[in-house]
Amino acid sequence: MNTKYLITDVDGVIFDRMSVYLLAFLKTMRFFGIPEELLHSYYYSTLGTPVDLQIKGALGKFGVAVDEENLDKMVKDFWSRCAEHSTNIFPGVKETLDKIKKQGISIMASSGSQTADLAKFFKEYELPYDFFLGSDKILKGDEHIKIFSDYFSVGKKDFCRQAAFIGDGTTDMQIASRNGIFGIGITNTISAEVLLAAGAQAIVSDISEIFGYLK
Repeated sequence: MNTKYLITDVDGVIFDRMSVYLLAFLKTMRFFGIPEELLHSYYYSTLGTPVDLQIKGALGKFGVAVDEENLDKMVKDFWSRCAEHSTNIFPGVKETLDKIKKQGISIMASSGSQTADLAKFFKEYELPYDFFLGSDKILKGDEHIKIFSDYFSVGKKDFCRQAAFIGDGTTDMQIASRNGIFGIGITNTISAEVLLAAGAQAIVSDISEIFGYLK
């Protein structure tokens, strides 16, 4: 079926913020005595996962318990550190999204970031999104896909058959694969091999290459 819907991840696909997020993650976790190289590896192995789940998952993996109150404080600390840095868009993103929109394809974003931040930066860069969701109220995952299909008043199965999902992380490709969406991995952050192992059906190194997969 023809592609009618494009879902994008945001950080690592639209905005070049992954190095900022990694640094904030390491600083937020610095009090627990976990070796930095292990945290670095864990972070990149869970790319695309909402940060609260990444923090909780990392602590659990290394045998550290955290209650919800302290987890909430750590998440707030993470976002506060991220806000100290500027947000830069990858080259060619706006031009590519504008061209996709002109082809009659609806564009959505599913992000582990906060919805208000998405609204702010999408407006600043004049990006042509029809609908977007962060993880502040509903965590990024299968539920985002259901909300997208409901937004367009299309059954989820039909929506997914007509959708493509571009992401830079393993979680993005796993979401696409679970839901029967054509997953396109972009190698801005991790390797093609890792993305393919997570379920990517196509690989691009630049977002402008996506047109070859929007049939």
